[in-house]
Amino acid sequence: RQLASEQGLIFIDIKNLICSKKSCDYVGKDGTPYFYDGHHWTIEGGGVFLEKMMKQYPQLFGKESHRK
Repeated sequence: RQLASEQGLIFIDIKNLICSKKSCDYVGKDGTPYFYDGHHWTIEGGGVFLEKMMKQYPQLFGKESHRK
């Protein structure tokens, strides 16, 4: 995080996107798994992850620069 900040880059902590203070989203409410082997997203999980990234880091998906 510090190195990214020093370089004017955005550090994306995946754990913070899928986990709250109480739990992590490894499966959907309907039981659909978001990972198929613990390290790789399923199609459904990738979609959920993308939605969360777009909400938390909208600057990565618009016309703004990736650098601060």
